[in-house]
Amino acid sequence: MVAGLMLLSLLAAKGGCGSGFGSGNSPTPTPTGTGSASSFLYVTNFGDGTVSMLSRNPSSGALAFLSNAKAGAALGPSGLAVHPNNSLVYVANQADGNVYGFSVNTSAGTLTATAQVSVNDGTNSQPQQLAFGADGSFLYVANRGVLGVLAGSISEYAVDAASGKLTSLGTVTTGLISPVSIAANPAQTMVYVCDNGLGIVTAFSVGSSGSLTKAASALSLGVATGQPNAVAVDPSGKFVYVADATTGQVAAFNAAPSSGALAFLASYPTAVPPLPPDSHVIVPAQVGSSDFVYLSDNLGGMVWFSPQTGNSGDPLSLFTATSVGLVAPMGLAVDSTGGFLYAANNAGGSITVFSLSSSNGVPTYSATYATESTLNVNAAPVWIALSH
Repeated sequence: MVAGLMLLSLLAAKGGCGSGFGSGNSPTPTPTGTGSASSFLYVTNFGDGTVSMLSRNPSSGALAFLSNAKAGAALGPSGLAVHPNNSLVYVANQADGNVYGFSVNTSAGTLTATAQVSVNDGTNSQPQQLAFGADGSFLYVANRGVLGVLAGSISEYAVDAASGKLTSLGTVTTGLISPVSIAANPAQTMVYVCDNGLGIVTAFSVGSSGSLTKAASALSLGVATGQPNAVAVDPSGKFVYVADATTGQVAAFNAAPSSGALAFLASYPTAVPPLPPDSHVIVPAQVGSSDFVYLSDNLGGMVWFSPQTGNSGDPLSLFTATSVGLVAPMGLAVDSTGGFLYAANNAGGSITVFSLSSSNGVPTYSATYATESTLNVNAAPVWIALSH
């Protein structure tokens, strides 16, 4: 259990990250891997202030621990992002206000701090999540801030793809109170931010110099303000999804590719009646020939998945749920083939792997692996990212 985590929703006020519901599956002993695998998984360990690197078998989905590296203060690492060139990884640490950069040695399977090591987003900034723009030329950081002390912001950085050095381009503060989640469209020309304090989702266009310009905004519930705690863009860039922390609903928007304008489609409960989630992470993915939206709920220990019907104006048609193998899940990731889903068990110190049915997107439990060399339930993994 992690006290004081402020990621995607106001968890500090609730005093923890969930009650650890699960099926009782014991983690598979995580084998020690080599750096020869062609695919990797990265995960932030909030509890001990580290980021772990695991090899991933693209055929079976199996994981093998490679190494971990210090990523700032304990009770701090939250979001992370893998550069499009796969040679750099960045980690946001909400406890010390820094963004840490790492170079990836795929042969040795190690993460090494860049020469710059880190940049500081400012006292009380509490950086949460990261998103790249312009094919990795720019990095954007959603800083939640501290209510009543410092308003939230978005930090803009230029990325040196060779050295990993981040150069500040400025900070967006206008019209923000508490931005907690950020996501880019597939072309990385538009960045979407949900603001937990304002109850809105805002689209920013990415300028040629890396500066963000507000393009559009919408009420997070479509017809009303809520407490949004996660935003995601589907693989086609057509839809934007926003999860709400208090109503347990997911709002779907049609996203205009050039202007970023958000047209509300509908909102959908993730349970009947809606179950207020403690934390959501949304991952839209193509599985087989269909599109699906997967969500994690840290409080309920569930993952919901919803078939998407395309351009009909009703992109979410139904939901089902599972708690098998999950212990207060937070981060989610689906591989590029749509074959496997990975869930970070915040209260279990582990990652659960599901195989995904190509016919209906249903996840089937495969195995659970520790995020560190030996199982550490206090590692409190939060965010997952896969190599491209």
